[in-house]
Amino acid sequence: MVIARRCQGDKITIKAMVIARRCQGDKITIKAMVSARRCQGNKIIIKAIVSARWCQGNRTIIKGMVIARRCQGNKIIIKAMVSARRCQGNEIIIKTIVSARQCQGNEIIIKAMVSARRCQGNEIIIKAMVSARRAMVIRVSLKQWLVHISARVMRLSLKQWLVHVGSRVTRLSLKQWLLHVGTALASNP
Repeated sequence: MVIARRCQGDKITIKAMVIARRCQGDKITIKAMVSARRCQGNKIIIKAIVSARWCQGNRTIIKGMVIARRCQGNKIIIKAMVSARRCQGNEIIIKTIVSARQCQGNEIIIKAMVSARRCQGNEIIIKAMVSARRAMVIRVSLKQWLVHISARVMRLSLKQWLVHVGSRVTRLSLKQWLLHVGTALASNP
């Protein structure tokens, strides 16, 4: 259960409830749903349902749709539906539902639903459902959060993950994507 409500500086305040049911080697079976609502500074506001089921190698199959509606400053207004179904090597197949509605300064408000279905090897098997009621508070920097996602979930380096997100999902260059997310990322690669 994850809810991030207030953020200051590079820290993200998260309340999370994690139910881990099966562990084999590096694999963890988790159900979680992530809801981040309010942030300040360069924070990213995210609502995400993550469901990862199977993996092979470094591949992750994700379904999604990207909708960005309102942006200001360096923001990019995007309406996109991304459907990738086959991947090789470290590529990640992603369909995402992303709804970014209001952007002020470097902030992006995002609602995301991510479903990853096949994975094996070092992948983490996740069924994540996140809700907003009880749990411990975790404070991490945006970079730490990205590193965690890249290293622990997708088994990619931070750079590889950023490149993937920038070029494969939003169809933007890494620089453009970083500007869209927030200049803090560009200044703290």
